[in-house]
Amino acid sequence: MGARGPRTGDDWKLLGQACTALLGRLPELVDQHVRELHAHSPAYERVIGYDQHWQEARDAMRIGIEMISAPRAAPRRDLEHAEWMGRRRAEQGLPLELVVHAYRLAGHLVWDALLEDAGADAGRLAALMQAATMVWSAVDAQTDTASEAYRITELELRRRTDEQLQALLDALLDGGRSPEVSARAAAGLDLPERGRYAVVVLRTERRDVAHRRLAGPGLRFVWRMRTDCEIGVVSLADGTGLDALVELMEGRCPGPGGVSPVVSGLTELAPRDR
Repeated sequence: MGARGPRTGDDWKLLGQACTALLGRLPELVDQHVRELHAHSPAYERVIGYDQHWQEARDAMRIGIEMISAPRAAPRRDLEHAEWMGRRRAEQGLPLELVVHAYRLAGHLVWDALLEDAGADAGRLAALMQAATMVWSAVDAQTDTASEAYRITELELRRRTDEQLQALLDALLDGGRSPEVSARAAAGLDLPERGRYAVVVLRTERRDVAHRRLAGPGLRFVWRMRTDCEIGVVSLADGTGLDALVELMEGRCPGPGGVSPVVSGLTELAPRDR
């Protein structure tokens, strides 16, 4: 777990011995780490699974322990691994706060084990005290690296999802009255294939997004930005009519616009001449 600072030869030797001894206890530490994480939140088991989590935690802790006594000029394998882990956890959908918690817990477990192994050995304890700031700075760096990689990956995943949703809307509105298109759109947009729908078309400035915050009882909006307008597919609950939709939009959607008649399914949203 290792940003490296200057050490004496004796300190280096003692620290290396401590890390070598700790690697011998690695399975025990990983068992405790994963067990405590899964007791802390069921999301670890649900998202990662125990066996996979154990293997990944073993690799991360091994690299971290090895880096404590690594030469100062050694590549930061711990940060490379933290970046990979941050990306992976974002792709898996584990909440960021649980990623941070895992790194913090690992740091405490490793540090406590180093102190436990040192016992009453004054030389080892002195070497550890000298290395304390370095060890915890490394834990902070690993946590920050994983968090940043997580955020970047999360943004990229959101962008891809938005693009996929926009493509589904395009296919639904422009791709003809195909049951296959309707089925894909229903699954991707989480909408029922059969139901009451209307289409809203607004000519609005791109900087004006007030209409995207529209919400009302029995109404759900899915928006698509086009070059010269914005199109909204509106799902209307039974008993909710166009009057409720128009009333909601009046005064909140500046500029010209229009609302289609209500249709009875996604396949009917595309123009009939397509």
